[in-house]
Amino acid sequence: MLSSCSAAFFSIVCVTSLAYAAPPRALSFDIGNANALSRSLSDNVIAPATANIAASLIQHLATLGGNFATPIKVGSYLYVPSGAIVTAWNYDTPKQPQESGDTRTQPANGVITNIVAYKSYLYAGWNNGVSSGIAVYSLANPAQPGLVKQLANTGGANFSTVTGVGAAGGYLYVFDDSGMSVNALNDPVNPRYVGMSMGENSIGSVVSTAANHMMTSGLTFSMSNLLSVYDVSHMDTPTEITHESLDGLANYLVQFAWPRAVGFGQDGSVNSYRLSATGGPVVADGTGHSSNIMRSGFVTNVTAYQVGDKGVDVWDLGPPVQQAGHVEFDNGWAALTSYAQGQIAWVVGSDDHISALTLESPNAPRLMSSANITGGYAPADAAIFGNSLLLLQQNYGVGVARTDNFLPLARFDADLPKAGAERDFEEMSVKGHRAYLDAWGYGLIIVDFSDPIHPRELGRFSAPFFGRLTVQGRYAYLGRNTNGGAILSVDVSNPAKPLQLDSIPVDAGVLRLQSQGTRLFVATARQSGASGGGLLVFDVSNPAKLIQLGAYSENCNNATDLALSDDGNIAYLRCNTGLHIIDVSHPDKPVLVGFYPSKASAITASIALSAGRVYMSGDAQLEEIDVRNQRVPVLISTRRLPSNASRLRVTADGRLYAFVGFGGMQVFTLKPHFREH
Repeated sequence: MLSSCSAAFFSIVCVTSLAYAAPPRALSFDIGNANALSRSLSDNVIAPATANIAASLIQHLATLGGNFATPIKVGSYLYVPSGAIVTAWNYDTPKQPQESGDTRTQPANGVITNIVAYKSYLYAGWNNGVSSGIAVYSLANPAQPGLVKQLANTGGANFSTVTGVGAAGGYLYVFDDSGMSVNALNDPVNPRYVGMSMGENSIGSVVSTAANHMMTSGLTFSMSNLLSVYDVSHMDTPTEITHESLDGLANYLVQFAWPRAVGFGQDGSVNSYRLSATGGPVVADGTGHSSNIMRSGFVTNVTAYQVGDKGVDVWDLGPPVQQAGHVEFDNGWAALTSYAQGQIAWVVGSDDHISALTLESPNAPRLMSSANITGGYAPADAAIFGNSLLLLQQNYGVGVARTDNFLPLARFDADLPKAGAERDFEEMSVKGHRAYLDAWGYGLIIVDFSDPIHPRELGRFSAPFFGRLTVQGRYAYLGRNTNGGAILSVDVSNPAKPLQLDSIPVDAGVLRLQSQGTRLFVATARQSGASGGGLLVFDVSNPAKLIQLGAYSENCNNATDLALSDDGNIAYLRCNTGLHIIDVSHPDKPVLVGFYPSKASAITASIALSAGRVYMSGDAQLEEIDVRNQRVPVLISTRRLPSNASRLRVTADGRLYAFVGFGGMQVFTLKPHFREH
């Protein structure tokens, strides 16, 4: 009944700096002093600094978007989990669905893995990479689900990595690394721990119940799919009666329609299995094969629907298994998950569409409606353009939304191969009415947003694997972090015919580019078996001949992001050791003037700068650091994020966006800043 099938996507990082009054240039700062400062401040990284130093400027506004888990329908409403929130869609009129409400102001503590309904409540498993648990939502108002509780444990069960949840007969079943915990729902808001069921398999990525049985499946790291059947006739003490390890390639996704299990394979196979009410091995009923590359699939009675790049293949499960139909479905290539109830099926895709299909004619499903999802699957960057918000989306281009409520208004879909690396948009730079988009597997695409409702492409420049971008005047600079670092300079004054001017290699991977006047600043990370890493500064007064002016690498061999002061004389560098504040007014001799250590991992770390504050991410948390005294940066506050933030962006309307991968984006307002005395 439930499925989850998602594709990994690349991390993206970016920074915007806003003006603030910078103190005079410091003469020197010894790395030994930096290390001493590191030791003195290390205990303050997780806990906020003393409140009398400065007040936090961050206020949470909304959480939107993120990886789609399988939806579930209760009454007239379809509840769609995305990232750390749940959105309610009214499908009382399936041809005209209406988004009625969401939990944007009440995010779960992590990315939602799946959801289950019981009476007037939803239960969602979540995981943020550091902790895991259950979120409980009330459906007292079905149009607006409300978060009422988050649980990291229930009595004797301390959740470590929740993979899924199920519910039956007044009990909530939670699957995680410890096994399956059983929780009574006499009080639905406060699940009461009853005990653990220690079967051979605690993975429950897909959970389905029927009669006195509960079926689960899930992929392992070794790429097998573990299928289990539990007898829940005694619901407080479920017993595993079947355990089967299936080939994960041929059964990448396993769905259930009791007494059947159907495996959808990445090799195009569709496998039907019979399950026994009394346990024992599963029985193979037959296999069908298709050239349709599977993206998702669902099962109803004796019919299986394979959603893939070429549309939807319909399979009669027989036996024997045989294809009964095929329909074109343009969004199939982007399908992440699907769900069916009655005569309607829903397909949710990485192109931010939620599509409803009618199954009135089982062998010929037909599209009834398609709607854009607020926030989207993989938001990667944001920019304000007039009264519109531009959101860079990984798999298609740019979504245009309202700035007040984030509702979609329009979109730009790049004409690129579907479901390929070319569609992996990682960077966006907006200058005037043009947006410059960098797709990792393709290169640069230039879009005119002078009419945001009708954006149009102006031109493109092929530069595969150059996934980093900054634009200054009539020139774009592209950076590469794959197969050796490199930098390109491109003349984009005629967007219809961008012209490459120069190309130079660097001895480390390029993770961020920022430009200021005639200087280009580059954050680099050491690659395997290579030297380098840190900050590079280039003279770009002649873009046809890039000249390196200086470098900085003290106690920093992996720099993942950087921000510049308004005058370009101070660089804030996010290194593997923490925040390095560097005087670059003499670019040939960068000088460290301040240092703030961070215990948080810098693998996907990012920073942003605004009004004397640096916002820095790592290990699913956001640190707010006061840098008005650049010699002694001080931690002001720390906030937990649903997952690691790969990019932070401050927009012109005073908002801070944290793009947290599968967790979507967290939006904060930055309170007006008054200098404390």
